[in-house]
Amino acid sequence: MFRNCHAIVMKNRPVSDYMWLCQLDDMKGLNLGQTYRNQETAKVFINAIAEVEFQKVAALFNANKFLCVIGDGSTDSSVTEQDMWYVRTCNSGKIETKFIGVASMVRANAEGITNGLKYLVSQNLKLQWNDFAKKLVAVSCDGASVMVGSRSGVATLLCKDQPALITLHCMAHRLELTLKDAAKKQQLFNKAISVLAMGLYYFYRNSYLNRSMLKTTYAALQQKEDQKLLIPCRAGGTRWIGHQLRAVTNLLRSYKFICNHLEQLCETSEQVSSDSKSKAKAFLKLLKSKDIVCLLMFLTDLLTPLRRLSLQLQDRTCSVGRQHSALRATIDVIKKYQESDGPCLRKVIEQDVFEGVKLTNLNISQFKAARKQLVKNLVDALMKRFSEFSSTSESVVHVHATRIADLQTWPENWDDLEGFEMHNDHLVGNSTDWVPVMGRYKSQCGNICQLIDLILSMSPSSAEAERAIDYWNNSSVRSRRPVLKETGKNKSGVQLALVNDRVLGKSHNEIVTETETEAERKEDDVVDDGSGKEKDTERERKEQTEVDSQTGESEAVCNVVSVGQSMFEVRKMYGFEDECEDESDYESGIDSDLEEDVVFSRLFEFSRD
Repeated sequence: MFRNCHAIVMKNRPVSDYMWLCQLDDMKGLNLGQTYRNQETAKVFINAIAEVEFQKVAALFNANKFLCVIGDGSTDSSVTEQDMWYVRTCNSGKIETKFIGVASMVRANAEGITNGLKYLVSQNLKLQWNDFAKKLVAVSCDGASVMVGSRSGVATLLCKDQPALITLHCMAHRLELTLKDAAKKQQLFNKAISVLAMGLYYFYRNSYLNRSMLKTTYAALQQKEDQKLLIPCRAGGTRWIGHQLRAVTNLLRSYKFICNHLEQLCETSEQVSSDSKSKAKAFLKLLKSKDIVCLLMFLTDLLTPLRRLSLQLQDRTCSVGRQHSALRATIDVIKKYQESDGPCLRKVIEQDVFEGVKLTNLNISQFKAARKQLVKNLVDALMKRFSEFSSTSESVVHVHATRIADLQTWPENWDDLEGFEMHNDHLVGNSTDWVPVMGRYKSQCGNICQLIDLILSMSPSSAEAERAIDYWNNSSVRSRRPVLKETGKNKSGVQLALVNDRVLGKSHNEIVTETETEAERKEDDVVDDGSGKEKDTERERKEQTEVDSQTGESEAVCNVVSVGQSMFEVRKMYGFEDECEDESDYESGIDSDLEEDVVFSRLFEFSRD
C-alpha cells in the first residue's frame, strides 16, 4: 500500500487512483484487507512518506555548517500566493539542494514571506529557527523589492537573525534584464523582434487557415526528408534567453517557407481578407530587407554565448565562484562580434540572396550602425548588472572574494606557481572538480576546505525554485490540490519532497532538453511532414477565446502607452509595486512582449517607411 501511494505521488496521479491500485493488487492475489482501502488512509501514508524524506533533509542540514535559502513565488489557480523554498548546502565539495516546502500566504509582503519560511523550517524539518539561522550564509532570489528591498525586504528581515547574511540577486534573471537593457531604444532590433518575430507568431498562432496554408507550402517546397518546418514562436515574455534564441532560429530555418506563403497571400486570386493581405505585404517588406536578415543572423551568433551562460546559471551545481571566468569569457566573445562576423552572419553578409529569396536594402547601413551600438550596450549592461564581480568596494567585496573558488583562475604551470609560493606537484593538474581536491587535502587544509564549502553553498541563481514552480503549475492536480490533515501539506508539496533527487535533481542539460521538447509539443513548433493530422477544432476555438479575452487588455496597454504612463506606474497604481524590480526594468522590457494589436499597428507603421 505504501508503494502504491509512493507511485501515485511520483507519477503525479490523483489520490483516487489508490482505490483501483488496491483492486489491481487483489487481482494479483495479494491480501490487503479492507481497513486501509480508502483515500483518507492514502493521504496518511503519503504524509508519513514525506515526513521520512524531510527527516533525511533535516539530518543533512544538521550535519553541514553552511546553508543558503532559495526562494521564488507564484499565484496558483485559487489566486493564493505560494512561495517555493529550497535550501542549498555543501560538504566536502559536494553540493546538494533540497526542497523544504511550499508556504501559502494571505498577503505576499516581506513579513508574510519570512514567516512562511520560518514555518516550513519548524513544521516540515522540525528544526529550531535560531539554530537554522546560525548556519545561513546567503539568500538567493529574484530582484523584486519585496525580496531584496534594503529597508523592509525579506533579505533585510533575515539579516536581523543572521547579520552576516549575503543577498544574491538571481544572475539568470539579471542576464535576461541585461539583454533588455541593451535592446532599449534600438529601432532595428524592435523591428526584427518586437514587430516581425512577434507579429508572425500572432499571425500563425491565431489563424488556423494561415497555419494550414504554411504547412501546405512546406510540403510542396520540402527538398530534404530531414528538413523540418518550425512554426514561429513567441520571442518575448518571461522566459530565459534561450527562448528568444529559439524564436530567431525558428524564423530563420523556416524563412523560405514563410516568404513563399506570404507571397501567395499577396498574389492569390482566391478570397483572402484584406487584413491578411496587408499584413502579408508588411511582413514581406521586413523579411526581404537585408538589414533585418543580417540582424537576425547576427542575433543568432550574439545570443549563443549568452544562452550558454544562462544554461550554466540554471545548473543546480553552479557556484558563484565559477561565474568570474564565465562572465569574462562571455564578454570577450561578445566584444569580438562588434567587428568580426560570426559563423551565422558570414553566410549572408556578402550575399544578396538568402534561402533563394532576393533581398532588398543591400547597403545594410542600418544593420552596421545597430550592430556596433547593440554590442556596446550589451557589454555596458553586463558590466553594470554584474559590477560586483569586478568591483572591490566594501559593499560587494564578499562576491569578488568568491573568485578563489574558481579553479579556472588558478595557476596551471610552475612559472605561475612561483608567485603563489606553492611547491606541491599534486596541485598542477587538470582537475576542475572540488570533490577530488577536497578528498585529497581536507586533512591538511581543513580551514581552507571549509571556506570553499561556504562559497559553494551560495547559489548564484534561483532557477531551482523557478523549475519547481513550473513543475507545480503543470501538475495535473494544480486546480485541486488536496490538503493533508494535521500538517497542512498538500499533495504537490509532498510530491516535490519525494522527487528532490529524481526529477529536480537532473542535470541542466537534461532539464533544458526536456523543457524545449515540451515547449515544442505544446506550441506545435515542429511539423515533421505535410501529412500530419490537422489540429483539433476544439483546441483552435479555445485559443481564439483566449485571444478574444485579451483584446480589452491590449486596448488598455495602448491607452497606457499613449498617455505616457509606464508599466511600472500602472502596476504601482494597482498595488503590485513589490513585484517590480525597478522602473528601468519595466521600461526596457515593454517592447519585448507587446500585445497583438500593438504589434500589428507598429508593423503597418514600419511598412510605410
